[in-house]
Amino acid sequence: MGESSSQSYWDSIDRRHRALIALGAGVLAVVAIVIVFLLTGEPGPDATPETAPVITPAEQTEEPTAVIPSYPLTPTADASAAATPGGPGTGASAAGPGETTSQPAALIAYRRAGALCVAGEDGSGERAVVPLGSGVFALSPDRTMIAAVDDSGVLWLHTLEDGQSLRIGQAEPDAPVWAPDSSWLVYTAPGPKVMRVNRGGTDVRALMTGRMPSVAADGRSVVAVSPASREPAVLVWRGTGVARHAVSVPITAVACDGERIYLGTAPSGASGATLRSITLAGTGDRVLVGGSQEMRDASFVSISESPDGNWLAYACHGDDGRSELYALRLGETDPIRISGRRDSYPLQWAASGEVFYLIEGNELQGEATSLVSVALPSGTRRLVVSGASR
Repeated sequence: MGESSSQSYWDSIDRRHRALIALGAGVLAVVAIVIVFLLTGEPGPDATPETAPVITPAEQTEEPTAVIPSYPLTPTADASAAATPGGPGTGASAAGPGETTSQPAALIAYRRAGALCVAGEDGSGERAVVPLGSGVFALSPDRTMIAAVDDSGVLWLHTLEDGQSLRIGQAEPDAPVWAPDSSWLVYTAPGPKVMRVNRGGTDVRALMTGRMPSVAADGRSVVAVSPASREPAVLVWRGTGVARHAVSVPITAVACDGERIYLGTAPSGASGATLRSITLAGTGDRVLVGGSQEMRDASFVSISESPDGNWLAYACHGDDGRSELYALRLGETDPIRISGRRDSYPLQWAASGEVFYLIEGNELQGEATSLVSVALPSGTRRLVVSGASR
């Protein structure tokens, strides 16, 4: 789906969020004890009702766990799927690894009940592909394979039709990215190195020293981020060599449409976070979103372009742990918020490019999670699969 941020980055956001909630709960507990003491304790000899101090409890600034989204969702016909893959309400019996079932032409991939699953874009016909409780993954554009990094840091290619799994090699927790024709993909190996491999597991080769790779929409270029954090730069591989384009701000995400490179950045100096673009030659720097002082507590991550080339979806991460999702129509300047609450995580685009899928809810905090679809530009939201996660 073109997601650029690593799983370890999402996990660090979740840990900071839990710490803030615990701190808020502690403050409220202390305030409650003081209030009880003032109401029940013996008054001093000079205390009167008029002179007794009045303490106003501090307002809670963090969301409690298991928050219900504050907007209505319109369930699809199969949104009430059971808590295990293939259960009642999924629209079809599940098939385990190695088994074959018919699949809808357009699929979504997600995690549920400790397994990577696929289903129709309306949530119907769910089946488990492979047991895998965590790790980054990416569904191929032709909806026939899933590339996934397991808990031990190994990249596997899982074929949906026959359930076969092919081991590729060691990988970092950056999401793998498929070429538009699904014939090959790129991933980050230890080093870090950007690697290219054919869908059959052949022709494994290093393209460049870098991380967070992304394949251009025309399939001709691979872009990545230099691992030298003190000298931020975008790297561009075009088959015959690697070009390096230095930038002045820390890069947190990268994507490419074949003509321009889209960059997510963190705050730097007096400038806030930005979503910006440059040409493949490293010129024509444009700020698309952000850059203001209001963006100094946020970073733009997980950029992905829609299959029809009309939209960019991205996440905005705050220092307080929030993760909000937005979509920007290319050529315009006002993004549309597509997440309905603080804890939202990108998943993938629909095959048509007119719908974006996301996960809402933070399972690390014990919240219920759901797969939600958002139609663009209307913003119509639908609950697709309850209990799905990333």
